[in-house]
Amino acid sequence: MHPDDTKICEEVGKKCYDEPGKLFPATLRKHDGEGGYIVTQWEFTLMVENGEPTGVFCLGYDITEFTNAKNQVLTIEKALKNKKEKLNAIAFEQSHIVRAPLANIMGLVNIMKNMDLGPNLNSILSMLEESSNQLDKVIKGIIKKARP
Repeated sequence: MHPDDTKICEEVGKKCYDEPGKLFPATLRKHDGEGGYIVTQWEFTLMVENGEPTGVFCLGYDITEFTNAKNQVLTIEKALKNKKEKLNAIAFEQSHIVRAPLANIMGLVNIMKNMDLGPNLNSILSMLEESSNQLDKVIKGIIKKARP
């Protein structure tokens, strides 16, 4: 048994003596014979006959694969949480920091459209309006993808 798990055995043993006949679970690491440990799940109970303890019944099974899979899921969940936070930060930047100057440009284009600028500047203004609308559409698409 792993040295850190002896306390668990002591605690479960005490519970068994305090409440004979009741099952108590314990997760313990056992030597695997190769310098490592396997994770085991046990159920302990104190058997009593005529008010006297007759023995401790234990049933255990290997949960190493389950524990490893659970740890992998927790690691993946943590990584996904970090990625989600980054996506939310990007969405915020896109919707507030990048889009604010673009909204200003779009507003100025609308003001300039009401001015008499001549055919050359109107052509440039039209291209500026089209490009700013395209950029606005791209930014909104990025924001939409980043939000659930």
